Amino acid sequence: MRLLYFDIDGTLLLGDTGEPKAALAHGAFEIAIRQKGFDELICTGNYVDVIHSIEEIDPSYEGMSELFRVCAGVFTNEDWFRKITTLVKDSLYRAKEIDLNEDWWYLDDLAEYHFVIAELKEVFESNRGRRIMIPSPTGDGADILDWIERI
Repeated sequence: MRLLYFDIDGTLLLGDTGEPKAALAHGAFEIAIRQKGFDELICTGNYVDVIHSIEEIDPSYEGMSELFRVCAGVFTNEDWFRKITTLVKDSLYRAKEIDLNEDWWYLDDLAEYHFVIAELKEVFESNRGRRIMIPSPTGDGADILDWIERI
């Protein structure tokens, strides 16, 4: 099973504006990952904790629809997104939730931090630049598309 763990702010979106990175906009990110045959997307972003908190209070809350909206156009097919996407349980310790027994890929501008606090520094060091992509938080997202193309 091919899994993609992804962050949002500073990764898919520009952290200061919340706008999609230009190269990923208008569904370009979705197109790229669909072409690589990912079976599951796992959102690791801090917004996951907001969704979990609201769902505890209101089980009818449509967290996945809100997440789709927050991703601001890097995804365009909401039905597909909702079918394929899950959320980590705890965004702070997101790296602990990686299934290292699967064909996993990890995309996060703060990847090193999250692997270190999860006590997975060796996994980080041996997979950085290969399974783990640390995009420029202020870039246009072309670095992400280049990484996906190499998968």
